[in-house]
Amino acid sequence: MIYYFTGNGNSGYVAARIGSYLHDCIEKIGDSTRLCVSAEDNGIGLVFPVYAWGVAPPVTDFINGWTLDDIRRINTEKIPVWAVMTCGDEAGACSDMLIKILGKKGISLAGVWSIIMPNTYVILPGFDVDSHVLAQQKLTSAMGRIKEIGDKIQSCTWETDVWRGSWPRLKTHLVYPLFRRWGINPKKWSKGEECIKCGQCARVCPVDNIRMTPTGPIWGNNCKSCMACYHNCPNHSLEYGKVTVKKGQYRIKDYEL
Repeated sequence: MIYYFTGNGNSGYVAARIGSYLHDCIEKIGDSTRLCVSAEDNGIGLVFPVYAWGVAPPVTDFINGWTLDDIRRINTEKIPVWAVMTCGDEAGACSDMLIKILGKKGISLAGVWSIIMPNTYVILPGFDVDSHVLAQQKLTSAMGRIKEIGDKIQSCTWETDVWRGSWPRLKTHLVYPLFRRWGINPKKWSKGEECIKCGQCARVCPVDNIRMTPTGPIWGNNCKSCMACYHNCPNHSLEYGKVTVKKGQYRIKDYEL
């Protein structure tokens, strides 16, 4: 079974491709998702986007919800737990963080890979989506990478194959805690005059944090800063304070959230 968290669709797309290649089931991680342990599948897969060079918070919450019975079965039946992390350019020490999170539950990470996908992070100064040409180049390269990883999982060839980038530990251990504290602020989201109140933002929110009203969307306190609402707004009318003004949108084609 493959469990995935996705905001704009990159990780969902990768999970779907790997699941199809392995003939394995996939399930989106949400607040109510529960682990189903089975030794008949290709282990337990985790597919998620790298957040500020760290593990996406919903994935941490999902792992922390695993029961003692789940953990006992994973270890007794020697069910491998593996992960694929999507990132715009580099993953930092995200794999180290994941190993630590699983280690606290008494579980070892069998294998972990990173896949470079188009950039989507726009809620910090200096960050924007890739050009159309670069995004297409990344997607083309990702297809070969997905097959390569699928072959490794299928043959149980476990390894750590992650593009960490420069200064990975510094980025993960310094930036990620700051992101968790200051980078997730639902109060900064707002709609512009172009909002047509279509409800698309509420439909694509992976944690049902957006409520539609006659005047437009309202964000609750359970925001994960996945930016699904921003990138899927048909009129590009949502903004995160002033930092997203004039920045681009990205949504992977041929994938429905």
